[in-house]
Amino acid sequence: MKKILGSQEIKLSNILLPVAALVLCVIFQIGNPNFFTFRNWTNMSRQQASLLIAATGQTFVIMTGCIDLSQGSMVGLISVLSADIAIRYGTGMAILATCLVGAVVGVGQGFLVAKIKIPAFIVGLGFMNILRGAAYLYCNGMPISGIPESYSRLGSDSILGLPIPFVIAFLFTILGWAILKFLTIGRNIYSVGGNEEASRLAGINVIGVRIFVYVVSGVLSALAGFLQTARVAVGQCTLGEGLQMQAIAAAVIGGTSMAGGQGNCLKTILGVLVMAIISNGLNLLRVSTYTQTVVNGVIIILAVAFDVVGKKNRV
Repeated sequence: MKKILGSQEIKLSNILLPVAALVLCVIFQIGNPNFFTFRNWTNMSRQQASLLIAATGQTFVIMTGCIDLSQGSMVGLISVLSADIAIRYGTGMAILATCLVGAVVGVGQGFLVAKIKIPAFIVGLGFMNILRGAAYLYCNGMPISGIPESYSRLGSDSILGLPIPFVIAFLFTILGWAILKFLTIGRNIYSVGGNEEASRLAGINVIGVRIFVYVVSGVLSALAGFLQTARVAVGQCTLGEGLQMQAIAAAVIGGTSMAGGQGNCLKTILGVLVMAIISNGLNLLRVSTYTQTVVNGVIIILAVAFDVVGKKNRV
C-alpha cells in the first residue's frame, strides 16, 4: 500500500511542477505581453544560468542530507578573484583558478562535515562568512573592471541562439544527472542520503562520498561566479548574495528531499524554471525588489514544507 501511495505521489509531483510553470507563464503573459517574447526568454536564461549550475551542485549536497550555505559567498569571491587573474594572466588561468578554488573549498567543507563531524549548517555558515569576507579583503570592497574581451564574451555571446552561460550550465546539469544515474558514486550518494549507517556497513566510503558532493558544489558554485562575472563584465564582491537560498529552493521544488536520499538534476531544472519565471515575471510587472525578497522567502518555506509533508505521507 505504501509503495502504491508513494508511486502516486511521485507521478502527481511530476505533473504538478510543469503545470505550475505553465500557469505562472499564463498569468505573467496576461500581466505583460512581453513575457512570452524570444528576447525575454533569452535574457532570462542568461540571467538564471548561475542559479541553474548552483542548484545542480546544491542537489548533490542535499541528497546526502546536508546543505551548502556558502554558494553565494563563493560567487562573490570568484568574481573578484577570476576578474583580477584574467586581467593579469588571461581567461584560461582564470578558469583554472576558479575550478581549483572551488575544489579546495569543497574538500575543506566536506572534511569538516564528514570527518570532524561538525554540523553541515554550522560549516556552511562559517564558510559563508569566510568567503564573503575574503572577497571584500581581496578587492578592498571595490569592483574590478577591465576584464579581457575573451572573458566577457562568455557572458554575452550565444551558440545557435542560446546564451553561452545557459549552454554551459545546462551541460553541467546533464553531467550531474548522468553521474547520479549511471555511476557507482551516484548510487552511493543515494545510499548515504537514505541511510548513512547502512551504507557504512555495506562498505561504502561515506566520508569520501560527502567530500565528493561538497567538491561538486564548490566547483559548480565557483563556475556560477565565473559565469555571472562574465555576464556583468566586472568583478564584484557583492555578487551572489542570497544565491544559496534560491538554489536550495530550486532543488527542493524539483523534488530533492531535505532529508536526503532523493533527488534528480533534471527535475532541478524544472525547479530553476519555476524560480526564473517568478523572478522574471515580477520584474516585468515592476514589483519592487523588497517584495520579491519576501516572495522568495515564502517560496523557500513552502518548498521545504511540502517536502516535510510529503516525507510524512511516505512513512
